[in-house]
Parts: sequence; C-alpha cells; structure tokens
Amino acid sequence: MFSFQNPSALLTFALLLLAFQPSEARLLQDASQLRAQYDYIIVGDGTAGSVLSNRLSANPKTCVLVIEAGGSPDAIQAIATPFLGITLPGTSVNWNYTSTPQEGLNNRILRYARGHVLGGSSSISEQNLYLVYSSSDMD
Repeated sequence: MFSFQNPSALLTFALLLLAFQPSEARLLQDASQLRAQYDYIIVGDGTAGSVLSNRLSANPKTCVLVIEAGGSPDAIQAIATPFLGITLPGTSVNWNYTSTPQEGLNNRILRYARGHVLGGSSSISEQNLYLVYSSSDMD
C-alpha cells in the first residue's frame, strides 16, 4: 500500500502528475502525412527527446515534430521483457556502434549500444524494467 506521511510529499507528487500530462501525438509512417510547417523539430525520441517534446507541446497552439530513425519496439520481446536487453546487440534495434581498439584493454573493441527504436537508447537499456513503450503511448 502506498501512503504519504508528509503533506509536502503529497503536494510534490501531485505537481509531478500535473507536469507530465500526455499531449496529443500521432505516429506517422509516411512522409506524405507531414505538415508543411512545425514550430519545433526534435531529432531522437529517447529520454530527452520525449520529455522535451512533451514540454514543448504543452501549449496546444505549438506544433512539434519528433523524428526517430527506428521503428516501434512493440513486436520485440527482448525489449518488453526485463533483463533481456543483453540480447539486443547486433540486432536491428541497435545502431551497433563499436569503439576503436582500447590500448588499456589489450586492444579490445567495445560495443557501444545506441537505440535504433522508438524510445531511443532507453528502450534497449539492460535496465528496461520500467521503460517499456506501447503503441498507445504514441497514438
């Protein structure tokens, strides 16, 4: 059971809820669906891009376009299942970047996970317990 012992904690929680009201959003699959003009264009729908677009679109007169290179994570079981993020390197939801050989690590080349999916790198995080997006979030 969840309870607030401190009235200021309840007020803080209520203010946070008000700050994160969902905005109207549409997922476009075709460039012909784009408008001719936008007030803001955000590249990347990761953690920062999602928060920024939500804040900018709080004003109903503001038109925001968010561009994401990747597709929907809905059909990818490893994204929706906690602790399966470690299976995502080498897949289509990862840009599959690698480092240069690291001299201090016997010239090992390290994988550098970057998300190629709605939600960005936070969607493919190995800590994806609470960062699961659904198509209803985008509609």
